[in-house]
Amino acid sequence: MTMNAKASLPKHGSERTRLEQIAADAQRPVETVERLYVSELAILDREARIQAFVPLIAMRRVKDALRDDAQKKSVSTAQS
Repeated sequence: MTMNAKASLPKHGSERTRLEQIAADAQRPVETVERLYVSELAILDREARIQAFVPLIAMRRVKDALRDDAQKKSVSTAQS
C-alpha cells in the first residue's frame, strides 16, 4: 500500500473501532486520536521495511503517546 492509501482516515471496520476504543479509554476526541494515527502511519510508512505491521505499530504508538501525555498531566497536577 502506498502512503496515500494508508494515511487516509479509517471510515469503518476494525481499525476505526479500535481508534474509537482508544479515544474512549484515553478520554480524548476520536478526531485527535485519528490525527495521531495518521501521523504515525505516515512516519512508519517512510521508515518501515516490512509494511504488514505498520498499522499495528502505529496503533501502539498512538496508545503510548496518549498514555504518556496523561501521565505528564497527572504528575503536573499532583505537583500543583
